[in-house]
Amino acid sequence: MTDSQRFTSVWDALGNSPEESANMKARSALRMAQAPTNPVDAAAYIEAAVELDGPAALLTALQKVVDAHGLAEVARRAGVDEKTLRLDLSENSNATLNTVQKVLHAVGLRLSVLPTSTR
Repeated sequence: MTDSQRFTSVWDALGNSPEESANMKARSALRMAQAPTNPVDAAAYIEAAVELDGPAALLTALQKVVDAHGLAEVARRAGVDEKTLRLDLSENSNATLNTVQKVLHAVGLRLSVLPTSTR
């Protein structure tokens, strides 16, 4: 039987030292702050955010992608009001799946569902 370790964050688990962990966390935060506009990169960006920080990170990452594209332009393409879109992408929003799908489509993405494991 092996001893299990508990870590305070994913960065502590991945890093070989506290300094390396802090460096990886800082680099990740910088990359997360620079949302891409290319659909392939934007999809990877959103997926990584959700994988690292859970489902609540979806709207935060999507908001950053929208900001990279320009809120007014995305709202126009999605057929939603700018103010409503900003509220729908806010931290404590109650965004509908319909709105999320419209916004994803407006930035060149689509929602996809995958199995959690293969059986």
